[in-house]
Amino acid sequence: MRERVVDLSKPIVIDRIAAIIKKRHSTQFEIRSVDDLGRQSAVKYGVLANGANEAFYRRSRVALHERMWAEMSKDENRVYTMEEGLQRAFNSNDEHPWAFVSESTALIYAAGQRCDMLVMADQHCFTPHGVRYLSLATPIGSQFRNRLDVAVLELTESGAISRLQHRWWPAAATTSAECAAPLISLVTTRKYIAIVILSRYAALLY
Repeated sequence: MRERVVDLSKPIVIDRIAAIIKKRHSTQFEIRSVDDLGRQSAVKYGVLANGANEAFYRRSRVALHERMWAEMSKDENRVYTMEEGLQRAFNSNDEHPWAFVSESTALIYAAGQRCDMLVMADQHCFTPHGVRYLSLATPIGSQFRNRLDVAVLELTESGAISRLQHRWWPAAATTSAECAAPLISLVTTRKYIAIVILSRYAALLY
C-alpha cells in the first residue's frame, strides 16, 4: 500500500531488530541475543502490536521465530506504543522479568539514558529480513525526491549524520543523576535530524 502513495529517500539510518532487557536478567538467565529469548521461558517478551517486527515474526517459518511469535502474541505480552514497551522493560523485576523487542536505534537511544538496561542484537539482524531503513517520504513523482537524496548522501558521506547521532544519542548513563534523568523523546530527536537534512536540501536549491 505504501508504495502506491509515497517514494522514500535514501536511508538516513539503518536499523536492526534488537531487544532491551535489564542487565541483571541478561546475566542471570544467560541471554545475549534476541534469539536467546526464544530459547528460554523465564523471561517473557513482547513486540509492538501491528508493527513491522510483529509482522516479521508472525510470517516467519523459522522454527525459533514461530516459537517466539507464540509468546509475543499472548495478550499479556502485547504493547501498543514504544513508550509502553520501554516502560514495561524498565519496570521489569526479578519476579516478572520482561524484555522488549524493537528497532535497535530506538532501544540504544533509550538504554543510553539508563544505568540498568542492555540492548541485544539478533543473529538474523544482519540479513535483509532483519534490517529496517529510516528514510524521508515524498509523494509519488515528487520533484523534491532527487534533491533530498543528494542532501542525505552529502550529509552521510561527510559524517554529519554520524555526528548528529553521537550528539543526540546519549552515551550510557553512569551517575545516579543521569540514571534518574527523564527520557528525552526519540521522536523529537529524529525530527531534529530530519530538519538538518531538509535545511541542507534547501541550500541545494540556491
